Amino acid sequence: MSQQIFIEVINLGFVGHLGSASLVAGVGLGNMYLNTTALAVLIGLNNGVATFVSQSYGQGNMRLCGLYLNRGRIVVLLAFLVMLPILLMAEGFFKLINMDAESSKYAQDYVKIMIPSLIFASQFDITKTFLNCFGRTNIQMVIQLITTPLHALWSYIFVTRYELGLQGTAIATITTTLINSVAITLYVTFFVPELKEAWFLPTRDSLRGMGQYLKMALPSMLMVCLEWWTFEIQTFFASFISVEATGSQVIILNMMYIYFCSTMGLQVAGYSLIGQSIGSQDIQLAKQYRKMIFIIGSAFSLIQCFSLYMLRFVYANLFTNILSLRDIISDTFRIIAFVQLADCTQGWLQGMIRGLGRLSEATYGQLFCLYCICLPLGWLFGIHFKMGLSGLWWGMMIGLSLLALFYIYLVTLRFNWDEVAKDAKIRSERDLQKDEDDKIHYKAENLEKFENDLKQPLIN
Repeated sequence: MSQQIFIEVINLGFVGHLGSASLVAGVGLGNMYLNTTALAVLIGLNNGVATFVSQSYGQGNMRLCGLYLNRGRIVVLLAFLVMLPILLMAEGFFKLINMDAESSKYAQDYVKIMIPSLIFASQFDITKTFLNCFGRTNIQMVIQLITTPLHALWSYIFVTRYELGLQGTAIATITTTLINSVAITLYVTFFVPELKEAWFLPTRDSLRGMGQYLKMALPSMLMVCLEWWTFEIQTFFASFISVEATGSQVIILNMMYIYFCSTMGLQVAGYSLIGQSIGSQDIQLAKQYRKMIFIIGSAFSLIQCFSLYMLRFVYANLFTNILSLRDIISDTFRIIAFVQLADCTQGWLQGMIRGLGRLSEATYGQLFCLYCICLPLGWLFGIHFKMGLSGLWWGMMIGLSLLALFYIYLVTLRFNWDEVAKDAKIRSERDLQKDEDDKIHYKAENLEKFENDLKQPLIN
């Protein structure tokens, strides 16, 4: 997710120097469409792997880890086929909401060429999530630290040097995501022998248990999408205030995305450590991790809040030299600082919830807080009461604060951790038994076929 943001910023930067406002708008619209209709869905589905693999690893069942990974790969590829027609309707959608015709066409062209990169990005992301469950986070960081600067080089070569324009940005993105996917696959295949038992191609067994996997993957997808879409809808609301408010909102949102990337690290630690402890039936250790994450997460949230508030003028000057935008941004950042406090908190709490595998209640709470509180209050304060951009973010602060409190209630009072561990053990034993039964059935079929082949010449 973090690299995707930087890739989009680099793409926008190179396109911005081509001298066409419609082209810049097209890339911006294209990125928004890709993120909301495809990337959020794919990343959300991939997060279903986090619960199953971390708990199975805690139980010491490596083959089951591999089966869950392959089920995730199959699900995300099928989801891609479903969303393909939606991706091809980008131009029609933007025209429907009265966007500029030329910008809409550029957006569709951009989306079409970017489609292959989504496949590579989704496979890299699911492998990255898989490795996170084993506590192996360094390799993905190294790969992205190398390929992100290289993306700027590919963009220079294809966009500036060969003057391929819009197509150049897409080719550069495909190159970057392909390198990511190949590099992480080669790493697991040749340099991590201890994961060999969990790293195999999809088999017939991988297709079994899809219903159970989807029960976890779909709420996981909704948790990612509902949050992502909320911020995009809020940006749409900003367009009803003024052009300056819309421009300021885009800058503020990019800053918040950058801040939230660091929160993702705590989220990964949450689902990895707690998932492993639940899988190994060590409830006491899981609760110790909960306490540790609470302490570190709370301190981290306060640091983010304080830094945003104190550096609000610096960030405003960094992103724009337009005085009217600077004033709006610096003023809104006073509220954004406290929004970030709530957003960061609910972000690392999500990691614990994913580790426990109790996503349904969390999803309902998120749906209520974001779509019944955040957005309606944002519209009421920002547009109806004419509080401007600050009003939109007041609504967001209230809703996200309630969401963070709801998550705290879930992980401390609502969820029975002993029951969660028991359910994880039963599910693992059931899946393992199914796997063994399938192996026996497969061997019996082969033996019967072999016997029939031997009998056939005698009969003839």
